[in-house]
Amino acid sequence: MLLLSLFPAALAEEVESPEASAQAAVLEETPAEEASEITEEVSEEEVKTIDSESPDIAEAAQTDLAEADDAAEEAAEDLALLAEDDSTGPVTMYIVTGASTATARAEDARINNIANAISYAQAGDTLVLMDSHTLESSVTIDKDLTFDLAGYTLTAAKKITIDAAVNFTSSSSVGTIYTGTTVSNIFTINEGAELTLSNIKINSESNGGKVASILNNGTLNLTSTVSVNNSSPNGNGLTNNGTAVIEGTIISAGGDAINNAGGTVTVASGTIQSSNDANAICNTDGSVFVTSGLIEGPLSGEMQISGGRFTKKPADNQLAAGYRVADEKTDGYYTVERIPLSYTDENGASASLTPTVSDDALVISSLNGSIDFGTIKEYASALNLSKVTIQTGMAATSGIGQEAAGNTTLTADGSDTKLFSAEASGGSLRIGDASDTTKASLRFAYSFRVPVSLNNDELTWSWTVSYPKKSGDIKKLTVSGVKYSANEDGSYESNAVIVDIPASYFNTQLSSVLTLSFTYDGITYTVIQNAPLTRSIAEIADALHKNYSSNAYYEALDAAAKAAAAA
Repeated sequence: MLLLSLFPAALAEEVESPEASAQAAVLEETPAEEASEITEEVSEEEVKTIDSESPDIAEAAQTDLAEADDAAEEAAEDLALLAEDDSTGPVTMYIVTGASTATARAEDARINNIANAISYAQAGDTLVLMDSHTLESSVTIDKDLTFDLAGYTLTAAKKITIDAAVNFTSSSSVGTIYTGTTVSNIFTINEGAELTLSNIKINSESNGGKVASILNNGTLNLTSTVSVNNSSPNGNGLTNNGTAVIEGTIISAGGDAINNAGGTVTVASGTIQSSNDANAICNTDGSVFVTSGLIEGPLSGEMQISGGRFTKKPADNQLAAGYRVADEKTDGYYTVERIPLSYTDENGASASLTPTVSDDALVISSLNGSIDFGTIKEYASALNLSKVTIQTGMAATSGIGQEAAGNTTLTADGSDTKLFSAEASGGSLRIGDASDTTKASLRFAYSFRVPVSLNNDELTWSWTVSYPKKSGDIKKLTVSGVKYSANEDGSYESNAVIVDIPASYFNTQLSSVLTLSFTYDGITYTVIQNAPLTRSIAEIADALHKNYSSNAYYEALDAAAKAAAAA
């Protein structure tokens, strides 16, 4: 019967009457066009029979129908939520202990635990804690997700395995991840996966074994406002087999704060602390770079230290090439510094300076004096560098009297032989037509030497002339010059000439900067004038007027001409 098909089988057997059996037989023999009418009659009559003979059964049937309607409505809602998954893009869902209203992914959905949230989520989603939460079972995060602790505590009774690009952060106050003695590692980062932590505090204990709060086999980024503390007597803060970058993080442990077992660790800033005579940093196999930060505790293994403060003095094999431990402590800490480069100053006295490294080149600033090519090559080669930039101080005060100011000389084999030198050798004011006072030209002159083994095409010479542009003046100043011309003594002369300078620029300071590039003995040198030569037409004209306004100038020219004729 149609109505009884909604009831359990036992109920159908209990209420079926002889009359109902007879009606069923009639239905089987009735043509299709009459079936609906007979079915309706049988249904109504049967309901009346049930109503009169068994009211309890009828009430149970209505309850079953209502529950079926509710279940169908919930199923429709779930289907609607699932249908939205591919159209809404990334969503934010909330993890609420005990929540039961959401069974699928949706914006602002409330989900009862992390495991379900990971199951529902898609790559790009954000999962936010709404209260402190306990992770009862181990989970693997295999989607690119962001977890926001929102200042709450996540108690990790089981470990979290990272198998995607995952971010743990806390959008309000610092969030805490805590574990007791039942978990070996809070985080295990698989090869090819990446974990980024920010504004997170990790407090972990272990059962006494030499385990780590974080075991990294992939990529780990520890940013500022992150602290990792393993209070177990033998527990490590970080055991690394992958790539780890530490910036502004505090890592402390009863065992090694950082144990690099075969990967690459870079400590760019932060504090690394150990206790129980363990190592602050232990490198058993791999590469460790320390560029800054506070390191409190022993160091073990080879490293590349180029910065930072240390409670224990770094060994020679722990220093980056070109660095040494400073002779004096700073605020009670050992520090490292670049090894100075020795040279001879312009007065012949011994001097030193500290180069820097920029754009894969050794940079020597304000070298006013003499230095050996071999000294530079040895220093650069120790840093695996083949390019050297030398900033020379070829400029003196502006105006007249800048000749041979701030020279740079490079020698070879400890001799005084100049293989390279560069100096500002003056300049001139040029007026092509004395009757035309609306324009003039200004020359900047340099003298330099290069190693004799160089061919002309191995030397690059260039200059940069600058000047302030004047409002309303549409004329752009034109610069011409001679690349270089050879002198008999092996030196070269070069000129940068600004031509046809209009009268509106006569009081303007014009500047010139020389750049020379050449390769010698496997090192490519770029020599740049440290400060520009500056002149204005007005000040040069004024100096000429003051010096040669008397007849002495013309008398000197006449005397020189007579001496030349007599010779």
